Amino acid sequence: ANAIAGFDYSALDRGLADDARAVADRIKSRLRIAYVDTGRDLIAIKDRLGHGRFGAWLKAEFDITERSAENYMNAARFLEGKSETVADLPAATVYVLAAPSASPAVVKEVLAAVEAGTKLPTHVIKAKLADAIEVERKAKIEAANPPERIAQERKARETAIKRRERKEAQDRADK
Repeated sequence: ANAIAGFDYSALDRGLADDARAVADRIKSRLRIAYVDTGRDLIAIKDRLGHGRFGAWLKAEFDITERSAENYMNAARFLEGKSETVADLPAATVYVLAAPSASPAVVKEVLAAVEAGTKLPTHVIKAKLADAIEVERKAKIEAANPPERIAQERKARETAIKRRERKEAQDRADK
């Protein structure tokens, strides 16, 4: 259910199916090489251009944003030393996993699934990462608010609601 459905090659004759698979593999390889090499090149030049010039250079030369450049650079760093299986992930998936905000636990879980042969759609990975961010956010809130304080705030809210309900009931009775 979580796996990406592949193209149905069974409807093609064997020769065409083999050719289509080979073309897909070549294109995937070129695209992967392109975005990883682009990321490496951007990493190499960014510091040398200095603060403020990198964004202007990106805009003038490629009409891309610094955010797009960050995706390429993060992907290049992320894929360094990873297996071919991981390197074969779609660029969108790599960008999501390589983001600095990505939960290391979720990244580890996804990479283990990929290594085991499970292909997870990018939207599923994004949802897992968003869930992890929400759990982390709630944990920080709870850590900053001891249970006694949370209970006091809840009691104060409940008291305010009861007070408002009594006032509304009194106002209706007075009419």
